[in-house]
Amino acid sequence: MFTTRVSWIVKQYCDMSYKHWSDVPQTIKEELIDCVRSDFLFDWDRENHRLTVTKALCKRFNSFDHDLHKIYQSYGSHEEALAHGTSLVDPIVWVKLCGRWGSDAFKRTENGNLVDFYKETRWSKKKNKFVTDTTEETYKEMQGRLDGLGPEERSDEAATTVFREVLGHRPGYARGLGEIAIPESSRQRDKVQMQQYLSKVEKHKKDFEQYKKDVEQYKKDAEAYKCQLDEMRTEMRALREHQLQNNNLMQSFFRAFPSFTESIRQTQCNDSPGP
Repeated sequence: MFTTRVSWIVKQYCDMSYKHWSDVPQTIKEELIDCVRSDFLFDWDRENHRLTVTKALCKRFNSFDHDLHKIYQSYGSHEEALAHGTSLVDPIVWVKLCGRWGSDAFKRTENGNLVDFYKETRWSKKKNKFVTDTTEETYKEMQGRLDGLGPEERSDEAATTVFREVLGHRPGYARGLGEIAIPESSRQRDKVQMQQYLSKVEKHKKDFEQYKKDVEQYKKDAEAYKCQLDEMRTEMRALREHQLQNNNLMQSFFRAFPSFTESIRQTQCNDSPGP
């Protein structure tokens, strides 16, 4: 059901005039991905689920392109193919496809061996070089093996053998399984979990360091407040002692000079207003 639905989405919504899936603009790819996600339940945070959708779209694109090319080849000539077309794609798209399939460059690729096909599909005309350094090294290895053969040994069958020997087995592909969710390897899962744990440990370490700094600051503030309180207590104690000494001094003065005390009282009585 999944493969059938993805095929239908590609046929209905994808512009098939592009030569490769990698040439399809990202905006169109995102629209196709949204269509698939709206029909099926995925955990989009998981990489293997995202790969399931993108790989399925890529394969269905290539499969549909192959089917269209077979329709083109079923006509007797290029002109007949242009004239009759197909209802599977828009007429404008069909004209573009026929133009590509009828070009000399495509015919050379179609009639060439697998080594030539590898270069053709991985060569960027815009940059005039291989799309990556790895693909360039792979092609050089293929071509080097072919150059080591004698002229009579350089056949299409030999190129096919070299092609398979250099590329070898591609991990992640299983015959007959179709587009299924690619399970995460235990090594990849353990690596992700380890990174998550390390991130948590690092966060706890940072939080602990900040906590220590806060505690140290609180201690400093507490010590400062304690010093201020001790100073206030000392000042209050000194003030009380000074007040007590002053009271004692006044009492001693009044006892030593009682006449002065009486004179002060008389003066206060004379200064007070009468009845």
